[in-house]
Amino acid sequence: KDGVSLHLNMEISREEYEDLIRSWLNRTMDCVQHSLDDAHLTPRQIDKVVLVGGSTRMPVIARLLEQRLGQAPHCEVNPDLCVAMGASIQAGLIGGTEVGSVLVDITPHSLGIRCLDFRDAGPFGRPFEYKFAPIIRRNTPLPASRSEAFTTVTDRQPTVDIEIYQGEQEDVRRNHRVGRFTIDGLAPVPAGNQIVVQLDLNLDGILRVSAREKVTGLQKHITIENALRTVSDEERALATERLNRLWETAEEGDLPEDDSPGTGYEEPEEEFDDEFTMPELADAPREGQRETVQARALLEKAERIRDRVSPEDQAELNRLMEQVRVNLTDRKWNELTAASNELTDVLFYLEDV
Repeated sequence: KDGVSLHLNMEISREEYEDLIRSWLNRTMDCVQHSLDDAHLTPRQIDKVVLVGGSTRMPVIARLLEQRLGQAPHCEVNPDLCVAMGASIQAGLIGGTEVGSVLVDITPHSLGIRCLDFRDAGPFGRPFEYKFAPIIRRNTPLPASRSEAFTTVTDRQPTVDIEIYQGEQEDVRRNHRVGRFTIDGLAPVPAGNQIVVQLDLNLDGILRVSAREKVTGLQKHITIENALRTVSDEERALATERLNRLWETAEEGDLPEDDSPGTGYEEPEEEFDDEFTMPELADAPREGQRETVQARALLEKAERIRDRVSPEDQAELNRLMEQVRVNLTDRKWNELTAASNELTDVLFYLEDV
């Protein structure tokens, strides 16, 4: 304290000590269960349990494992030497030495980006704005390099924001954002312009994210240190509190002015703010996806100008909009393209009226 070292000698009972570390013991057992789930195994399928690491000398560890797995763990090997040997083997592997079969490091959480999901459109055909699209999935061996293709959602879209998240939830608001960057100067082409997002993760937890426009080769990237950092309990509690408030206000009606999505959980100011805006990328192209994106954009555009045109033009506009909606609902992609083109021509005329 105040630059002065303090020394404390205190004797406590084993029961008191185990109570003090109870949360860590429970967390360890949760990790055991997650490992079984990921491997699609039941405790009965485990042949032998071997304890390694100095902490396994505590009797409570063996007792909890026996309760969870239904068999007594083996303690024949030196738990400290196992750790030292593992470090030596890893060093030899890095140095290029032939070490035989080894266990590899894996990513403990999925890494991906935020995008729109038109397959889960809400009321009035509005797409889901907080879709998490995993690119490097949990348990992928490291180092890992994966890429996925996404598309722009508006015509002549000049920029896209790439938001990178860590987590397993389909809703990014329940995951942890680790970085964000913008790629601008995209080609002035119709919606559906493909953007290839690539994630490269190494053994040190350094993540390199790049976004490349497929048509022009335009590319931008960002490097994120410690991308595998586990979300702290405090951060998780703040995110949960924010979501709970969002659900409560959503049930009561519109969100209050001072409680827009993204507030309540503050990231470090120098990294990025936490305001949620409409994503500018959609999932990788699937059958009819480009047609769907363009049709929805046309319908929104038609809705904006419908009340400003004459009754005769409004009737024609309503007919074409209904035609687009029907083909969109029935997933008739060729008919949808023809109807969208017809609606585009009419909108072009009406905008000049």
